[in-house]
Amino acid sequence: MTLGMLGFLAGGTQGGKGPSVSEDEDDILAVEEAKALEQQESADRKDTTLKPEDLAQRSQVREERAKELLTKHPESPRVHDAVAGIDYSAGRFEQGLERSGQAIALAEQKPDKKALVSALVNRGEKGYLAMGDYPKAYADAARALELAPKNPRAFALLKLTEGRVAAGHGGKPGPAAAGPSGQVAPSQAQTGESAGRQAQDREAQATAERLKAGALAREAAGKLGLGDSEAGRRLIDKAVGLDPENARILAARSRARLAGKDMRGALEGREGAGATLHGDTVRKERVE
Repeated sequence: MTLGMLGFLAGGTQGGKGPSVSEDEDDILAVEEAKALEQQESADRKDTTLKPEDLAQRSQVREERAKELLTKHPESPRVHDAVAGIDYSAGRFEQGLERSGQAIALAEQKPDKKALVSALVNRGEKGYLAMGDYPKAYADAARALELAPKNPRAFALLKLTEGRVAAGHGGKPGPAAAGPSGQVAPSQAQTGESAGRQAQDREAQATAERLKAGALAREAAGKLGLGDSEAGRRLIDKAVGLDPENARILAARSRARLAGKDMRGALEGREGAGATLHGDTVRKERVE
């Protein structure tokens, strides 16, 4: 009998329940389970055939399991980070931000640089950016890049938000040349740079509005699942205002109106969703 087998028999079983799992391996398994729950949450919220009450019930089951994972792994930044992803997919942004904050604090204490970078990028991307808080999303991206300069997600988040932050906080213009009249006029390079920044700003704005619309649609689904049809309709109307060509959000508005006994509005919503799906402005964005 080998030494490895002796070790397995001596300490690898507990009460006949099978081989023990190391703390690191247990963390990995918990993270993978949390990520699977996040994917299920996202998939359910894309499923237009799922009734609001069924969605709410499934989401609640996942939340209970998420709490169990956190109870079992209270000191793991990776588990806290992964569980926060479930909250973001479900539209529970305040709770997600709280759990992301815990993940960051735990990663700083250990320290665990890889876990810290992951938590910063996830909070910035799935939390602050989706909520339209560009400065905080930018700050998380910048800090993540300080720790991991080659991280592609952190770099993408930084580029996506820097234009909005500069526009909202009055970025300083570069030196300008004086014209014949003595007035300062921008150079061609500065004009091109300004145009590029404006294009980037518009792209970032459009992306942020789509993300915000998806977040509102998820929150609306939760309200409808709890029977609060009035709040659900208000939220989904805001989502449509931000992303009026998203067929899934239009279909969700139709279901919300149907829940409120607004048959005419529900029919109009279905016609709008159909026109978006079959017209020239087909959009691939979905309620994530």
